[in-house]
Amino acid sequence: MAMTPSANKLTKTLKLKGTGRVDNKGLAAGALTARSNLSSESADNGLNLERLLKAKEVFAKADQDKGGSLDVNEFAVAFKGVLSTDEGDGPDALRRLFARIDANADGTVDWREFSTYILLENDSAASLRVGEESTTYGHPTEPEDPTGQNRHSHMITSIINLPAKGHLKGRYVTTGKDGTFRFWQAKGMEVCGSVPELVHTPVCLDCWRRPTSATDEVLAVGDIGGYVTLFDLQQNWSEQKRSENRWSLGQVWRQLLHTDWVCQLQYISELNSILSCSLDKRLCLADVEARVTVKYLEGHTQGVRAVDWSKAYSFIASGGLDRSVMLWNPFQLQSMATLQGHAAAITHITINERSNQIISLSSDKVIKVWDIRNNRCLQTMTDKQKHRPEDALTCLLYDAKQQQLLSGSVLPKVWQAVHLKPDSSLRRHLHPVCQLVYNSVYHEAISADESGLICVWKVSSGALRTRWARAHGDARITSMAFDLNFRRLITGCESGTVKVWNFSSGECLKELQGISNQEITGIICLQTMMKRQYIVTVGWERCLVFYEDAKSDKRPLKPCRIVPDSRTGQQAAALNQGHTSDILTADMQASVQARLPRHDAASAVGISHPCTSLVENCSMLCKLE
Repeated sequence: MAMTPSANKLTKTLKLKGTGRVDNKGLAAGALTARSNLSSESADNGLNLERLLKAKEVFAKADQDKGGSLDVNEFAVAFKGVLSTDEGDGPDALRRLFARIDANADGTVDWREFSTYILLENDSAASLRVGEESTTYGHPTEPEDPTGQNRHSHMITSIINLPAKGHLKGRYVTTGKDGTFRFWQAKGMEVCGSVPELVHTPVCLDCWRRPTSATDEVLAVGDIGGYVTLFDLQQNWSEQKRSENRWSLGQVWRQLLHTDWVCQLQYISELNSILSCSLDKRLCLADVEARVTVKYLEGHTQGVRAVDWSKAYSFIASGGLDRSVMLWNPFQLQSMATLQGHAAAITHITINERSNQIISLSSDKVIKVWDIRNNRCLQTMTDKQKHRPEDALTCLLYDAKQQQLLSGSVLPKVWQAVHLKPDSSLRRHLHPVCQLVYNSVYHEAISADESGLICVWKVSSGALRTRWARAHGDARITSMAFDLNFRRLITGCESGTVKVWNFSSGECLKELQGISNQEITGIICLQTMMKRQYIVTVGWERCLVFYEDAKSDKRPLKPCRIVPDSRTGQQAAALNQGHTSDILTADMQASVQARLPRHDAASAVGISHPCTSLVENCSMLCKLE
């Protein structure tokens, strides 16, 4: 399995920033995190490089003897809490992960094996996610307003979704530069109320229901002076639906949190705090009850105009004039990742957790949809409609209940979500399956089809764990087998080549040098009484080809013995020493270390004699007609 161009470029970068060399071998279930790749090549390198350098620091610190490699115990201790697999991040799960990386079974893992495994695993996981169920957004629609009474007299600055519970559920609130609020029905987008102008021009707002009340809502407003103000939002049922007296605001508290405009804010119930961002380049977390600033997050090089909180992933997403989307861990006060791709300042960010998406809006009316799991850009949309008095989109919101994305200028606009079914072709073979083997140690099945595609399946769930294509170029795979430790996969093809793979990552560890271009029909791994291990191949050459299994050597292996020795099949037949026709299959009796070719075109079966030094003294035991 070849690495992608971005992975290759990252490897070259690591050579410059690391020790001067980066080696390449295997790793499998669960690399650093699910959020470790970016869509663009530059962003991809930045985030992966950051995480790999951190992993390299952990790796080097654990290598106390400076030998360049870790044993299984050192690995499990060093990466506890750093690596996570499908089976968890406990010691047993890390030991099983170690075994996947240590494909050559030498009991150690060096940085070469570790780093390449991460790159290949992430590339494989990203390619599989391409075919998963996804969400895109269709063309926008505006509510009907023939009289113009529903419109704000100036541009909308913020739009929010009111709490799902309480008497305000199923409504949106918009505020604009005209200093007014408007309430909209989520279905049909009809105006259902308004609030007259405030003393200070509101820039952003959020609304939530008090935990101690089933009906009382709290409205938070950020303004141009850097203040955040909390209001009790109350509804007067005796007034007409569109009356300015239908709603009233009672101020609770007002705090100066920033030194410049408050561009966006959000209430985080898990932290009982208000999250706000400002043109002063900072994000602020303020405690609602204590009415004090808890912490500031700093990292943007220019003003921050957009922010959102993900409850499911427990991170903060922010964007601003530096055209970058940054992801933050609020508990560690540091940036986790940076998403780059916008050509203009980012003005709004919203998160669609159901579809694992971050949605960002820039000042050039471009909306980008990012995959949270790998930070790749899934969709780019541009609003080509001309708006007045400003040709801009000034707000953005995703409504999970209605499953629609909203943007706004003087009227809110709806982008309906379109759910795409997963591409089943990426989860199955498109060509006839010609080989299948089972790994009893990892409980996984490996299949290969006539196009050279190899798939690794979890037997317990039937899920596809990884796959790689064109294992032998355009040649059809004709035989497969595992080594004695069940850590490496060995494949042969119709052109006579044999390759050894780390089946957990899809990396080709070595290639065996064939004696011709004749088809390989059988592969056997065996060990003599002297603990020497061999790979034996059979096929249309009508002979047994032995290769000494030197696991540490990546150079193409040459045969160490061919049986019958340097004779053709016809000569061997005359001496009663071999097959007269193509060998179609082979197997081994493990208890006596015997070799049993079951049949060939002449319906003959040969058994080679077991001995202490099988290669040096290989002779026929019997021949069955």
